[in-house]
Amino acid sequence: MNVMNKLILHIIFVLVLTGYNCFATDSTWPKMKEFDDSFVVDTKAEGTEFVKSLCDLTGTVRYVFVCRGGTDEYLDKRTDITYVGPLGCRLSEGNKEVETSLLSEDDGAPWHSRGQYVYESLLGDCGKYPEYGRVRHFRLRGFELTLTVADLVTNDRNQIVSFGMKVALRRDDRITSRQAEQPGYLPPRGDCKTVKKGNLPRMCRYPETGFIWEQCKD
Repeated sequence: MNVMNKLILHIIFVLVLTGYNCFATDSTWPKMKEFDDSFVVDTKAEGTEFVKSLCDLTGTVRYVFVCRGGTDEYLDKRTDITYVGPLGCRLSEGNKEVETSLLSEDDGAPWHSRGQYVYESLLGDCGKYPEYGRVRHFRLRGFELTLTVADLVTNDRNQIVSFGMKVALRRDDRITSRQAEQPGYLPPRGDCKTVKKGNLPRMCRYPETGFIWEQCKD
């Protein structure tokens, strides 16, 4: 992705943040229907798409979970929602996907969240790294969404050929965050052998300060 495309993505994402308070809490989130689902990712395919509506116990669609990946050419065909390869997953409120994602822990773009997958992060020690490897938990709005990479196949050069992605939702009324909670682990940053506990500062953009990056106020 060239510099101009990155700048355009940045501008679009800042615009959709206007007036959006991501991190308030609410103890009255709808009770969601639990489920287990899965899909297969073929890394050599032009594109991958998985779309699932998440319903509450009354059958009302409350969220839509989407994973999309593939070549830049395939992803660029979408003019409404921006996705970055090789694979990105996001959660949107309502029955339509939007540019932001509830899987993000702050005002960062979805492709900077743990919902974004780089295939190298699924191998070896990086694949075992808590919350940034093959198993990732997203806790928000009265439930925990778990994404698990399984049945991983590699070639003789240790490159990923395919894998299965398991998606599971379990209710937990103790979770009240509007966005995904921070996982309690720092990103590996190239060193996957050393597991580092903690959380990075959450960064937000506010209209009153011109949408510059600053630490979140809550």
